Amino acid sequence: MLAYAASRPLVGKRQSSPNAMLIVIGVHVAVIAAFMSAKMDLPNPFHPDSTEITFIPIQPPPPAHPVEPPRMDHQILPPLQLPPRVAVSPMDNQTIDPGPTARSSSTD
Repeated sequence: MLAYAASRPLVGKRQSSPNAMLIVIGVHVAVIAAFMSAKMDLPNPFHPDSTEITFIPIQPPPPAHPVEPPRMDHQILPPLQLPPRVAVSPMDNQTIDPGPTARSSSTD
């Protein structure tokens, strides 16, 4: 059965055309050649041989102004005096309420 299928004509099969194939290949070769020749005609990008360095002069710092200590024209104050101690009488028979306390529950 395979021999029968191989020998039958196919519907819509095109005949090969070597002339058309040669034209397509020739056009591709021409386009590639034109592209390569145009690419070779471009100038190379500019690459300088060295880096140019520009020095910017730095201004010297301004002269320092001497700082003078403030003059004390006012009179000198006497030393600080503490107030005299006052005797405090102890608090007799006075207690402070501590507030509620936690009591442990015991079972009798």
